[in-house]
Amino acid sequence: MKFSLNLLRVLGYSKGHCWYHLSLMRRIKFSFVTASGEEIEVEGEIGKTILSVAQDYDVGVDGACEGQLACTTCHVYVDENYEEVFPEPDKMEEDMLDIAHFLKPNSRL
Repeated sequence: MKFSLNLLRVLGYSKGHCWYHLSLMRRIKFSFVTASGEEIEVEGEIGKTILSVAQDYDVGVDGACEGQLACTTCHVYVDENYEEVFPEPDKMEEDMLDIAHFLKPNSRL
């Protein structure tokens, strides 16, 4: 996984005068690695779920329950070098991970 934070420059207009505004919206770049080994680089907004970014880029993560922690079709493995970037899974996520196929220590939903 590759991470990079960017501050976006947004062009705005006010009463006919052009002004630049630095948005506080931050983005992060990372990669999905498919079962076949293909690496798909994506970019998503900080705070957006991995599932929604995966769906935006059509990388093949199902998310049948639409991120409600009612299934395990969004099961992914987080690169061990970046596990500390994510918050610890809560009880609900841990319960669902217990029924996930091919569970690993770095599994997340």
